[in-house]
Amino acid sequence: MAGNTSRVAIVRYLDASEEPYKFTDQGLKAIRERLKELLGFLGWSSSRVMGKSVLLKPNLVRPQVEIVPAVTTDPRVVLALIDIFLDWGAKKVGVGENPGWGLPAIKAFHLAKLDKWVKEHSGVLELFDEENPLEIDNPKGIVYRHVLLPPAARRYDIIVNLPKLKTHMHTTVSLGVKNLYGFVVDAQRLENHRNDLHRKLVDFLHVLYPDITIIDGLWGLEGQAPLYGITVPDMGVLIGSEDIVAVDAVASFVMGIDPAEVTTTRLAHQEGFGVMDVDAIDVQGVPLSQVRRPFQRAVLSSVGAYPDINVVEGGACIGCQSSLRHSLDRLARDKRFNPRVDTVILGRNAPLDQIATLASSTDGKIWCFGDCTEELYNKLQDSENIIWVPGCAPHIFDYYLAYLGKPRSTRGR
Repeated sequence: MAGNTSRVAIVRYLDASEEPYKFTDQGLKAIRERLKELLGFLGWSSSRVMGKSVLLKPNLVRPQVEIVPAVTTDPRVVLALIDIFLDWGAKKVGVGENPGWGLPAIKAFHLAKLDKWVKEHSGVLELFDEENPLEIDNPKGIVYRHVLLPPAARRYDIIVNLPKLKTHMHTTVSLGVKNLYGFVVDAQRLENHRNDLHRKLVDFLHVLYPDITIIDGLWGLEGQAPLYGITVPDMGVLIGSEDIVAVDAVASFVMGIDPAEVTTTRLAHQEGFGVMDVDAIDVQGVPLSQVRRPFQRAVLSSVGAYPDINVVEGGACIGCQSSLRHSLDRLARDKRFNPRVDTVILGRNAPLDQIATLASSTDGKIWCFGDCTEELYNKLQDSENIIWVPGCAPHIFDYYLAYLGKPRSTRGR
């Protein structure tokens, strides 16, 4: 970690006429000025980047420009920072990402319109999924002890982490620590993606700790995030720090969430990666009282979420719960539920009498979801209506694809 590790800067930019994908040169210039202000609060100037290479790591998990533009990092923030760092004498500014299992990086950049814009601003695209990864031992890690890292993470002198200000059904929030998951290659993407995901994310900090994290809250995302939810177009904040724990703590607080509720924040603080106590953080710029706005949280459980699906959670972990809820939210958004009522079973301990009662009350299918239901599936597989969706945990779109009768992608498995 660099200096000023307990300092967090907050600046505001509010212009209702400007949008993430519909902006003017004047609007982009205004955001550059706000970002320079933020960087100045943190002691960053041209001397910090002169002659160095800078890698920007935005969140491009599943760009949905026309539907939910606040899912991903605002392109205005990415482009403004490219301009700033090149003006400050950086020899190269790259923008890199591995947006998630099943979506190639080049397609994510295209969906977010950054493939064209980054090049127009003299930046370089870094496609983390198109290079052979480096093999790195991580002896300080607990669950993530052998890391496959994109070479770009070691090629650049400075790493700038650019997460989105949003909630997350699996990790409570999706901020600085969570955004680093975009460095994880596909071969390791679905490993330790249950309750142990929080530990995996913090383990990764031993391998890569960004030089600075700037959270894009120009438009926020609340509710059923990280992929769906409700856009908050009038949030208008940028929050930055060299201390990834402190910036996550402040951003959580801004969203009305106690930092101590966020497992990654607790663990990262416990591991010595930064300050968690908001009262102990030196907040520069706009006072917290002027930007705090409670966000609607994501609902993890699928029980009773949709009338078309009966869900039995037999002691299921957060991995299966999150994965299923992602798929159901997607089916609801796309209006793809069938005119029948299906039953989905999660976990090892689902009561057979409860399953029988639900199944007998409908003519729909019975889905055994996740590896923990394999034994149950083997008991019931003589029925034509029983379908098993394997995985520990299954990918967030596995049930969505199976429900629609489509083959699952094998990328990364």
